[in-house]
Amino acid sequence: MQSSQALSPQLIELLHQYGTRREMNAHEILIGVGESCNSIYYVLKGGFLRRFYNEASDVLRSISFHLAEHRPFMTLNESYFTGAASMYEIRSFTSSELLVFDRELVEKMNVEHPFVKEFYDKWILGTLLFENEFKARLISYSSQEFYDYLLKEYPEIIKQVPSKYIAEIMRISPEWLSKLKQKR
Repeated sequence: MQSSQALSPQLIELLHQYGTRREMNAHEILIGVGESCNSIYYVLKGGFLRRFYNEASDVLRSISFHLAEHRPFMTLNESYFTGAASMYEIRSFTSSELLVFDRELVEKMNVEHPFVKEFYDKWILGTLLFENEFKARLISYSSQEFYDYLLKEYPEIIKQVPSKYIAEIMRISPEWLSKLKQKR
């Protein structure tokens, strides 16, 4: 549901027609902690990390990935829907390209193209379900089980995301992740 393969040709055409193309360098911040997020983004090329800021420890930690082949739509949900300053950042981890859709444009597309509104509603629900399941598995699986889950269900993450960020999400060291990979 979240991959570009699941999008209708009509929707892909509209995305390219309405979206504003933006290129980003590796490690460039798209939305920073404390900023408001008023856009939805669609990854065309490259990859992004969504990271949470822990005020107590003053540490940013990766919590999800967005690639053209894996969850290409991204935003900072709580900020996008409430207008509040975000406790998250979105950062590229490689040279990337995306389409930007500000809130007013999304609302216009939803009104002018009913199939976009239907997709938008399904996307929001799908995102919430994915994040809930992903976090539940992350919390309840051992490191080996979670790595095996990623390998089976999301091989694009294993292939494209640097190991240090996968390890960060798993809350293990890159060295420990290397040992898990060797066991495979």
